Amino acid sequence: MININKFTRYQKNILINQIDLKGQKRLLESKVLIVGCGGLGHPVIQYLTGAGVGNITLCDDDYVQLTNLNRQILFAMSDIDKSKVALAKSYINKHNQDISVSVIDQRITSINCSELIVSHDLIIDCSDNLNTKFLLNDICIRENKPLIHAAVSGSDGRIMVIEQNGPCLRCVFDDIPPEGAIPSCQDSGVLGASCGVVGSYMALIAIYLLVKNKIKQNDKLILFQFDLPILVTEMKIEKNEECSSCSPKEEVRG
Repeated sequence: MININKFTRYQKNILINQIDLKGQKRLLESKVLIVGCGGLGHPVIQYLTGAGVGNITLCDDDYVQLTNLNRQILFAMSDIDKSKVALAKSYINKHNQDISVSVIDQRITSINCSELIVSHDLIIDCSDNLNTKFLLNDICIRENKPLIHAAVSGSDGRIMVIEQNGPCLRCVFDDIPPEGAIPSCQDSGVLGASCGVVGSYMALIAIYLLVKNKIKQNDKLILFQFDLPILVTEMKIEKNEECSSCSPKEEVRG
């Protein structure tokens, strides 16, 4: 049961029919791995903290730089050169003592990825590089763990929910695009408010995934265009039956 203090704290969640008391209890019991504590990670961390997701693991090996501050709104000038995961953990501890926070102060690799993923209910990809994104995709498919994938470049963004039996990232991109094919934020910049919108959308999807276990969102690529005029569109994604990651082994190419 949820005690009276927790009931009061989360009453605005509980009043929502899609969540209610049972859903809030699921949130408090959930285990979420957030990979990346940058522009996308900040709104995800803030809103999952507020929602009462009970167990959060933060993974990032980076330190705060001055150029981060246009979008990484948990950090201040005084945080420059400090560990991002340590600062993010401090934020969560300060704002919600119901939450157990673990930190992994290193980059996700093929060595540590599987162990981290299997111990969580949901993986949220807020990373900033394609190698990590494809690694998370492949391991989450193999371990049957839901993954929320997202990216922002310039003023545009995308989100894709990857669940078992649905299309995955390699159904969209067969392999990691060659270097330079997709502009990096170092080349094209990144608009802070764009990260805020996409990250908030990720947090919303995460809450409903944790409450409902599955949502009908796993066959769509959501595209955000934040140039004027602002556009949000959904592109239906078909599962590639020869996908090297999510198709049965007997169907995988050569």
